[in-house]
Amino acid sequence: MAATLANGGVNPVTGDAVIDVHPLQHVLAVMVTAGSTRIPVTAVRHRLPGKSGVSGGMITIAPGKGALATFSLRSMRPETASRAN
Repeated sequence: MAATLANGGVNPVTGDAVIDVHPLQHVLAVMVTAGSTRIPVTAVRHRLPGKSGVSGGMITIAPGKGALATFSLRSMRPETASRAN
């Protein structure tokens, strides 16, 4: 999904358009402003949209260039949203 968001809403593997450009712009804007409680400083400085979740996954999007996805297995700590950081 991260690669699809970075590729303007087009799945880079299948070439299928998954999301239109207008809603995609809104999705990326929300990811910049409210995507994560612990986005790395570099991502914030360069305004890269990102999203983390309590399952331990985190994505960062560089629109038109690429995406980075990380995942960390579950831990017993309550701050699970920051594990991939």
